[in-house]
Amino acid sequence: MAANGWEWMRMDANGWEWMRMDGNGWEWLRMDANGYSTVHLMKKFRHGCFLSDTLISLSNGTKKSIGEIQVGDSLLAFRSFGEIVTTSVEEVFVHDVDEYIELNVGQNVLCVTQEHPFFIGNGNFCALKKLHINDCIYSLVDGCLQTKSIISKKTIVTPATRVYNLRTADPHTYFANGVAVHNKLGLYYVDASDTAGLTCHEWDSDGPDSDSTNSGLSVEALCTNSHCEVYQKTVIINIGYGQFDLVGSTNAYVSKCPRCGHHAEPKTCAFNNCKWRWWGIQQPRDGMPPKRLSADWKVAGNAYHRFKKDGNGLSRWRKLFFEAQKN
Repeated sequence: MAANGWEWMRMDANGWEWMRMDGNGWEWLRMDANGYSTVHLMKKFRHGCFLSDTLISLSNGTKKSIGEIQVGDSLLAFRSFGEIVTTSVEEVFVHDVDEYIELNVGQNVLCVTQEHPFFIGNGNFCALKKLHINDCIYSLVDGCLQTKSIISKKTIVTPATRVYNLRTADPHTYFANGVAVHNKLGLYYVDASDTAGLTCHEWDSDGPDSDSTNSGLSVEALCTNSHCEVYQKTVIINIGYGQFDLVGSTNAYVSKCPRCGHHAEPKTCAFNNCKWRWWGIQQPRDGMPPKRLSADWKVAGNAYHRFKKDGNGLSRWRKLFFEAQKN
């Protein structure tokens, strides 16, 4: 146990890895048997959050401060390509920060931490810290999404400031002071550590046919384009050999509906004729520190090996990578 935190190390035939976490964040170092190292640093695990008086748009047309929002409240939300829908609050998060950003987008002013992701169009989100003056984000105007330019960003330092965030149901978005934002809580995805939920489907059973699935890694996703013929239906995206980052921004460019080319929301994954593994950082629900989990290489034969998205249960992941290689 390190001072004011914890330290962990593991060594095996594949190399060694070390992780440390304290009040300043975490550091992770991995060295494989060939001497290749990977270092990950993060200043702190933070949720993007809003001050308590931020007004959240409810589905009935009224607004309520985020500090008064309760589980079960029905909110206005939006899908990746602009459709206004409703969602419900599943969890409310409260914690303290030492600084936040006062964001001015014309008639909309937001007090928010710099990690929070804002909708920037075409199915994409961007953390506030990466946005600049004159960049465009979106606001709800007369029931439709409209672009607004960022006028100013001002850092406010006030120790122990109480902030709030929400976990909402699909599509995991809401409006804060009229501005379109994501709920910024990592990805809720199947519990990959539960191998009991890994199923095998032969090509002549209830799995997909072999013509629609290539060797390697495939991702099952829901099309988010309301104008597509397979809107809100499961599509198969063939990744092949290599890595796929389910939580990171890269999936916005890779996870696309094969029918319309728009973003499709990943739900689960499958493997065929390959060896595969996964690793990630899981966020427990009990307030404990994030856990790094991984699995050794497994071999998938000529069949459709998939995680049951309904059978494994869902976990919140801050990082989650799948990798497939040729057998």
